[in-house]
Amino acid sequence: MPVVFFKHEVSEEQIDLMVGRRMKEDLEQTLAVLEPGCRFAPVFCKSPEEIHMSLGSSETISFLPFDGLAELCHYISPDEHYILLSKRELALSGLPTPKAQLVDFTAPRTGWDSNNINHDVARAINAIHDRQPPFVLKSNLAGGSKGTYLIHTLEDRATVEEDIMNNLLKQLPNLTVEHAHLHPFSLIMTDFLPAMPSPSTSTYGSMARHTRLASQYSELIQSTADFLRSHGYYGPAGIDVMTNKAGVHNIVDLNPRPTGSSCSDASVLTS
Repeated sequence: MPVVFFKHEVSEEQIDLMVGRRMKEDLEQTLAVLEPGCRFAPVFCKSPEEIHMSLGSSETISFLPFDGLAELCHYISPDEHYILLSKRELALSGLPTPKAQLVDFTAPRTGWDSNNINHDVARAINAIHDRQPPFVLKSNLAGGSKGTYLIHTLEDRATVEEDIMNNLLKQLPNLTVEHAHLHPFSLIMTDFLPAMPSPSTSTYGSMARHTRLASQYSELIQSTADFLRSHGYYGPAGIDVMTNKAGVHNIVDLNPRPTGSSCSDASVLTS
C-alpha cells in the first residue's frame, strides 16, 4: 500500500531538505521496526499535482481533507471526513462525552453585512458570558491546544470573550451558504472534567498487552469504531479519554486520522 508524504506550505528548498533528509530518515527508522508484511511503500510528492499523477484513480484517505486534494478519488467524502474531525460532531455523536452546548452560525443568503455579523457575534459572546466557570470552550476544528480554552475564573472568561469576538469578526464574513453545512466556525462549550492520573506513555502504548486496561477500554473503543464506520471511515484514529473516580469514561477528543504519535510531521495519503 503506498503512502504519500508531502508538504504544501513551504518553499521548494525546504521540501527538498525535508524529503532528502529528515523525513526519509524518520521513515526508515519507523519502517525498520515493523514486520515486513506491515510495511507500506512511501511515495514523496512536492505538490497536489504530483499526488494526482502518482495515484491516478486509486481510492485515497487523506490525513486531513483540504481543497488541494478535492479532485482525487476519495474512499471517504472529504466533507464527511471534515465533519468527523470536528468537535461539534463528537458532541453530537452519542458517544460518552462531556455535556456540551453548541453555538452554530448560518450563512445569510443575502450575504453578510455589519448588522447580521454584529448580531451573530453578540449572540456567541452572550452564550459564553452566561456560562459560569469552570468550563471548556473549543472551536470546531481545534488542534492540539490551539482553539481550546480552559476557563477557570471570570477573568479567564472575559479574556476568552474578547479573543472569540475578534476572531469571529474577522472570520464570520467568510462563511458561505455553500460550506455552512460544515459548521467551520461553531463553538463548543463543555463541562470541565477534573483531570485524573493517566497511564504512563509506556503502559498506554502497550495497552494490548495489559489485560486490565484492554478490558477497561475495549467497550469504549468498540463503540467509537462503530461510530466511525457508520460514517464510512476506515483507518487510524486516536481518542482522548478521561475517567473519573467512579470509573466513568468520557471521550474529550476524537481524531479519525493518523495522530502525532503515529506518523512524521507530514500530510499522509493512503490508497
